[in-house]
Amino acid sequence: MKGTWLPIVVIARELVSHSIEQIADWHVIDVEDVRGVQDLLAG
Repeated sequence: MKGTWLPIVVIARELVSHSIEQIADWHVIDVEDVRGVQDLLAG
C-alpha cells in the first residue's frame, strides 16, 4: 500500500517465526518487499 510506513525491524522480528507470505498479507505489502528485508538482513 503506497503512502504507508512500516519499520524494517517489525518485519525482521516477524521473519523469525512467520512466513514471508503471512507477513506480506498482514501488512498488505508485496511479498517482494518482505523478501527485500530478508535479503538486507542476510547481508
